[in-house]
Amino acid sequence: MTSSSCDPRNIFLYSSVGYILLDQNLTILHANSKALECLGRVVSLALFEAKGLSLKELLPKHSPEVLELLLSAQKDGRILHKQKARVTGIDKRTYYFDITVIPASPSCLFLECRDVSEEVFLLEKLKRERDFSRMLLEKTHAFVVALDRQGAIVEFNEACQRLTGYSREEALGRKLWDFLLVPEEIEPVKNVFNDLTAGNFPNQFENFWVTKGGEKRLIAWTNTVEVDEKGDVVMVIGTGIDVTEERLKEKRLLKMATTDPLTGLGNRTMLTLALQKALQRAQKEEGYRFGVMFVDLDDFKVINDTYGHIVGDKVLKDVGQRLSKGVRAHDLVARVGGDEFVILADSARDPQGLKSLAARVLRCFDEPFVVDAYPPLRLTASIGGVFADKGFKGSAEKLIELADQAMFESKKAGKGRSAFIFAGDIESP
Repeated sequence: MTSSSCDPRNIFLYSSVGYILLDQNLTILHANSKALECLGRVVSLALFEAKGLSLKELLPKHSPEVLELLLSAQKDGRILHKQKARVTGIDKRTYYFDITVIPASPSCLFLECRDVSEEVFLLEKLKRERDFSRMLLEKTHAFVVALDRQGAIVEFNEACQRLTGYSREEALGRKLWDFLLVPEEIEPVKNVFNDLTAGNFPNQFENFWVTKGGEKRLIAWTNTVEVDEKGDVVMVIGTGIDVTEERLKEKRLLKMATTDPLTGLGNRTMLTLALQKALQRAQKEEGYRFGVMFVDLDDFKVINDTYGHIVGDKVLKDVGQRLSKGVRAHDLVARVGGDEFVILADSARDPQGLKSLAARVLRCFDEPFVVDAYPPLRLTASIGGVFADKGFKGSAEKLIELADQAMFESKKAGKGRSAFIFAGDIESP
């Protein structure tokens, strides 16, 4: 994935959420206006242009935990979240940010930041004062709902009324799981409520509310309780914000970060995440096995050099479609390089089953590739396969490397062939 393909400036320029694009050195490549507001907490914006600023230099002083999150996401190649990350401002005050880090490619990170300081400060004030005053409830933009020990609503502020379409009078005395929740979330919400009344507070939770008109809105809640002089819970208090649009943007970002823009297949990031899950599953689930097949197109460079990149790209798209049809529904096909593809064969029974799947993949190249008015193009592929079970203790990258090695062994024997390695006894990371 190129940096231009994951450039969010045109999409998120005027977003209410801060988005920052970083290179592998955590240097800012792009930042939208909301991100500049966030950065203004920790450095004077009058003294610099955001582009070129290194977070490695800025964060150790102002927020080591955000720096640690960035480095962990970069190292592991997975999406990480941090709620209420502490940041020390230039005014020496502590601010709080909800942070999401998305590895878009080995050389590109998305940082999503939302300043939640006001919500945190509000919650701290509520905890200190224990004062659920009417004025505060009606002025806040956050949703505030309070339940008694039986789960009946005893407070339903104006923000809740605007969101749901239910008046305070319609809501008071009713249990929210009787009219505000989607059916599949009723039990999880009751479990959270029971945890709170048992004294396990505060906590955070996300669930949908269904409005009077039938619309579903996703709410992120921070929940706490009111206790009496004996320490017994008398009221559960939830303060929430609508994160529906933010989660949709996260899904779009995730798709950008994990999809090959040419073929629409998964990219190396998606493959790595899937392999990590497979490795974890192999350690936990008895009998679970899987395979990894590295597919390299033979002499694809000849097609590119002879007919040009436009024809070559169309051939690659066709290859992606054929591979997707040639594998099982629960397998993953990813494009990891110019003419290189990797298949994660989920729940492979045995090495012979993986070999049979490889034979099926090779048959995907039996028919010539037809592009526009050009002559039919013949193409073969070489496959290297790795069969893994709980005995393999290495990493996702090690599996890809082993499959690559097996692929080169198959090329030595001739084009259009496959070779395999059993990784169960390989323990090197």
